[in-house]
Amino acid sequence: MKHFIFLFLMIFLISCSSSRKLSYKQQMEGAPAWVKQSPNASAYYHGVGMASKVMSPTDYRELARQNALSELASAISVNISSSSVLNQFEFDDNFSEYFRDNIKLSTEQFLEGYELVESWENEQQYWVYYQLSKSKFEAIKQARIDKAVNVSKADFEKARDFEKVANFQESMRFYIKALEGIKDFLADDITTEVDGTKQSYTSLLIAEMLKMPGNLEIVMQGEKPRYTRGLGHENENLVLKVLYKGQEAVKGVNVNAEFSYAPGKSVQQSSDANGLIRVRLENIDTRKKEEYVKARANIDKLIRESTNDPVIRRLVESITFPEYVFPVEIVSPKWYVETVEKNLGTSLSSKIMERTFRTLLASDGFELVKSKDAADYILLCESDTQNGNEVNGKYIARLDAQIRLMNQQSQVVYTKPVSDISGLGSSFQAAGEDAFQSLESKIRISIYPAMYKSLFK
Repeated sequence: MKHFIFLFLMIFLISCSSSRKLSYKQQMEGAPAWVKQSPNASAYYHGVGMASKVMSPTDYRELARQNALSELASAISVNISSSSVLNQFEFDDNFSEYFRDNIKLSTEQFLEGYELVESWENEQQYWVYYQLSKSKFEAIKQARIDKAVNVSKADFEKARDFEKVANFQESMRFYIKALEGIKDFLADDITTEVDGTKQSYTSLLIAEMLKMPGNLEIVMQGEKPRYTRGLGHENENLVLKVLYKGQEAVKGVNVNAEFSYAPGKSVQQSSDANGLIRVRLENIDTRKKEEYVKARANIDKLIRESTNDPVIRRLVESITFPEYVFPVEIVSPKWYVETVEKNLGTSLSSKIMERTFRTLLASDGFELVKSKDAADYILLCESDTQNGNEVNGKYIARLDAQIRLMNQQSQVVYTKPVSDISGLGSSFQAAGEDAFQSLESKIRISIYPAMYKSLFK
């Protein structure tokens, strides 16, 4: 009905724009009944198409034919069976509509067995009428289904064979190929003989493919890892292993790892011949005592390599794999701070640099110790002031300092010479004290943040 409303609207517009001499009644004089009203023979699917000779003067016949066949395909009812992929997977409404549209498109692409009933034309329009026997259509469709199932079952058996030897990659690849083999009939209830009994083939194929993720397991090798915050772990790895059914090591599985202490960051690696994956943790900057690594199998690359069909890709991409969480114990590094602070060669009674660094380290959750041997980091600072100039009763003192940070292996990981600080006071001693106050501000504003960044870059 919608089709005919559209056609007559087109006729009206064309007649208005192209010719005002003939009325609609005059233009349609002599038109057969199928032009005026959709045919209604229950044993056939019908398709009526029209094209404007005015708007398409060279190809109106082909255009009318295409319109008729499109209507014929739309008339073929598409029933979504209970064993269809749409009912086996959980999808949103958008994909459900996408799925149905692709079924209709497939029906139109493989339409055959139709026959021309009649054509009719006037000065401005060309009409054509096709029909397709419903019984003939079902016979042709069943022949196509049988052929597709035979191809699909060959891939299905290969998928099973690879699954028996724990070859996850190839098993999934052939399950995808088997699904692709019947892609044009995913809405149908396909019954065929498998394992000696007649059963719903689509349901069986999907069920066996969906059990694969549950059989794939990722485990951690060794005890719960323990890492010191901030210390370089560039050469250390969290070792994971991919197993199938908890026993067989699986090669070639791509695993995506995410880190709780680095939101948004992830790494991907494929398991080696022993099923092992080595996840590099790098430097960890966190005040928590425990973080974790999440790992999940990722078959996106496998899907891309296995099929180009957009519907099959979207189907398989919806399969969810178990996520495994591995805790990582975090230990705060121990710091030892030692400073030599002199004003005009005389040691300060209250060490400004030591107090400042210790306050900043404590605020960042680091542990302070009294022995170098017990420390992960050793912070050494030396400073002294010197007399400068005297201007109008005001005295200037210059401050020089050297700051070094070393690790347990006595390697210098950060160094900072300071020679651009001066102080002003009523005496050289007061000027030196003022210079130390300026140094304290510089430590808080730039030196400590730079040192921190060098450890946790």
